[in-house]
Amino acid sequence: MCTCVYENSVMVKYYGPLAFFFTVTSLLTVGSFVNRGAFVSPLAPIEAFYYGIIGPARLLTLLSAEAIGGFTAFRFARSLWWHSLQYSQAHFENFTNPACTINYKIAFPLVIAFEIVGSFLLRLILPNLPLRGKSYTVSATVAAFLSFALVYVGVPGLNPVVASSRLFGCEGIDTQWFIALYWICPVIGWLAAAALQKSMTKKATKKLKKKSN
Repeated sequence: MCTCVYENSVMVKYYGPLAFFFTVTSLLTVGSFVNRGAFVSPLAPIEAFYYGIIGPARLLTLLSAEAIGGFTAFRFARSLWWHSLQYSQAHFENFTNPACTINYKIAFPLVIAFEIVGSFLLRLILPNLPLRGKSYTVSATVAAFLSFALVYVGVPGLNPVVASSRLFGCEGIDTQWFIALYWICPVIGWLAAAALQKSMTKKATKKLKKKSN
């Protein structure tokens, strides 16, 4: 997944946001059938740790595995660029000039708000999608959020590991703000939605008990 995001700008440049949406939807759908329960994002494990479902050792193992995957993504992407230099001018440019700059289309406070609200909405929406065809609807929902971010925000985040793999070290934002924006903000939004979900579930359970009595 981390390797795929290196092609985002190329895809949008030559084929447009709609092609990006359908490509991401397809990749996530295929991934949902073959990942065998992999979290992919650190947000769900962090939530599980926060509520005592998993311990610190399990959390550290999961985060380490995701970090290793994110770290190797750049090397794998460079390998793909190397083998396709003669076929793609974009890959030639990416391989010869790996430097990157983060450019936002909106004010930075709005970017912060998007990371918090976007993560909040994803946590609230995804678990409540209908079970029938959920693999497809989850993929389409995530792809829609990322496509919106790519078009209107400029840089899609919402997944700390993927964002770190692709954007960490790029010019335009220092390390402290990078961690705050792409790690702390999504965690805040995700946990806030989880807390709201649990509160709503408790209230619904109490109402059902009252009706049954």
